[in-house]
This record gives sequence, C-alpha cells and structure tokens, in this order.
Amino acid sequence: MAVLKNYLFIYITLVGVFGLLYTRKQPKNYWTTFPWFLIGVGIMDGAGLLINYIFAESYPKLNFYYYQLFVIPFQVIYYFWLINRNIVNNRKAYYIGTVIFAVSVIVECFTLVKLDGYYFNSFSYMVANLLMLGHILRYFYQLSKNDRILFFYKERMFWVSLGLLIFWLGSLPFFGIFNYLVFNYPTLHIFYFKVVLIFNYIMYTCFLISFIWAAKEK
Repeated sequence: MAVLKNYLFIYITLVGVFGLLYTRKQPKNYWTTFPWFLIGVGIMDGAGLLINYIFAESYPKLNFYYYQLFVIPFQVIYYFWLINRNIVNNRKAYYIGTVIFAVSVIVECFTLVKLDGYYFNSFSYMVANLLMLGHILRYFYQLSKNDRILFFYKERMFWVSLGLLIFWLGSLPFFGIFNYLVFNYPTLHIFYFKVVLIFNYIMYTCFLISFIWAAKEK
C-alpha cells in the first residue's frame, strides 16, 4: 500500500507529461489546460507527502488544511469546469455546484478546527462527490442523445468522465464513513484504502487513454 500511495504523484505527473507531449499538435482550446492540470496535481500530491514527512509532529493538522483548503477544492472545481465545458447550457449548474461545494469546505474546515486527533473532511467530500456524479450523469445523458454515442470510445470526455466515475463512485462509501472506519474498523479501513488507491490509478489511466484518442483526432 505504501508503494501505491507514495508513487501515485509520480504516475499522475507522468500522465500529465505524456498528455502534454502527445497532444502538442492539437488545436489550442480548454483541453490544453488538462495536461498542465495533471502535472500540477502530481506536484501538489508530492508536496503533500513532503509536508507530512517534515511537519507531521510539529504541525499535525497542516497536511489536513493543505488538502482541505487547497488541493481537493482545486481538483474538484477544475473537474466541474471541464465536464461542464462539454455540456450544453452548462454555466448555471457549474456556478451553483461550485458555490455549494465551496461553502461546505469552509463550514467543515471551521467545524473541525477544535477537534482533537485526525479527521477527514467527509462532509464536504460527500458534497463534492454527489455534485461530481450529477455533472457526469448530465454529460452521459447529453452524449446518449447525440450521434456521437455510436463512437463513444473516441470521445475524450467519455474517458475522463469514466475515470472520474470509477474513482468518485467507488470511493463514495469509503470517504463517506472514513472517520468511522478509522476508529471502529481499522482492518477494513486499510483494505478499502488499498482499493481506493487502485481506483486512483484506474482513473488516471483513463485520462491517459483520453490523450491517445485526442491525438488521433484529425
């Protein structure tokens, strides 16, 4: 498990670099940001490991706030934006979802600040999860009404949405009761955590496939 966890940031970064090189001849549009986003996520995850290694004893909650207020919101809001760029009449749903998520993050952050010990931000993560699933289902619904459904495997957004769906839906029970599992069923928590790490690798592999199809588009 430690190997999967510690080297995930390298895999994410490599997928981003692959996308940057493999799609460099594609027209410049909003998809251009995707490889750079993945490289940024890889760097941020690597920084999270470094923060935990250096400051775990002196500042035990620093890593929590780093992810709670910066890393997770950055990823969630970007994914909201990317999905909705592929949906007709997307602006209202994107803004509403983003505001709801941001409020949940702030409320939970200040709610947990007085608690002792480690707690995962399950509430805001659950909110993000449900909103993410809503956006993904909207994309799939729109795709089903279009002739592109006949060649869905060639859709970049299909592979991105599939990866997100696998990870976010698969990890929904785990992160939803994360704190409960940690304190009451540590063995089950460790096992499920390994499964979620595998979901992570599957998600980024789907992103890698999306770059391959993007390069084939002419």
